[in-house]
Amino acid sequence: MSDAPIELVGLSKRVPNAGMVVDNLSLKVEAGRVFGLLGPNGAGKTTVLRMLLGLVHPTAGEARLFGEPVRAGDSVLRRVGALVERPAFVPHLSGFDNLEIFWRAGGQPLSESHIDDALKIAGLGKAIRRKVRTYSTGMRQRLGIAQVLLGAPDLLLLDEPTVGLDPEEMRETRNLIHDVSERGATVFLSSHILAEVEQVCTHVAIMDRGHLVSSGSVAQMIGAAASVYLEVDDVDKAITVLGSVAGVERLVHEPPGLSIMLDGVQRKELVAALVHAGVGVETITSRHRLEDAFLQMLAGEEQ
Repeated sequence: MSDAPIELVGLSKRVPNAGMVVDNLSLKVEAGRVFGLLGPNGAGKTTVLRMLLGLVHPTAGEARLFGEPVRAGDSVLRRVGALVERPAFVPHLSGFDNLEIFWRAGGQPLSESHIDDALKIAGLGKAIRRKVRTYSTGMRQRLGIAQVLLGAPDLLLLDEPTVGLDPEEMRETRNLIHDVSERGATVFLSSHILAEVEQVCTHVAIMDRGHLVSSGSVAQMIGAAASVYLEVDDVDKAITVLGSVAGVERLVHEPPGLSIMLDGVQRKELVAALVHAGVGVETITSRHRLEDAFLQMLAGEEQ
């Protein structure tokens, strides 16, 4: 048995009228990583997080935290900070007062918390003394993360941490997650926003319809997917021509050009096919993105 922050062994959850929402999921998250659980809505990501917290009992298999099987109320959960639902606060109180109430509810004085570190990471500045009802969505999210950091957790669980945020708030949340990781904590987050995962995570697991599709470092995932972006003088004709070329897995019109997923075919073969058909190629650029890997893997699942 490993003492990794997270280890899932054959984890499954069946829900009445919904079937298997998590299906035989096995996964290990090593210490110090920022690990993204990636998948479309309904893939089972939130259910996995709930089972990790002991809020949902698995139908089969086991979830372990730091080598210990998860049970509701276990002492190992003290090493975990979690933000699975949108944080709820008392709106007419300040951010600081909300943090104090939350901490004291556990029966400990605020002096025993890590509030200074939590506030530094959250970066709310003077706004921490303002009433929460004046906060933006992003500020509430940062206050929620400050709240779960009060106990200096070794593991931080976040469910869709950037959903509903504007671009600036997304950037601030990414920086916050980076700061938490820099201080030595392991971060495990779920998301369906591929660009966010690519920017903030070191490792990723891709889920679809309850089961694991693939896992590894973000660099490995991106390297596994080859794609090119083409600009041509006749997009419609290019789609027709390339659609019959062996090794072209996916064609997407991204004005003014085309994004093409490749499987064993080289760029020069695409150019040759287009030129032979009388289509002028203006630019061709290689691209390696997590989005390409994600779509390629999901397409393979459907076959």
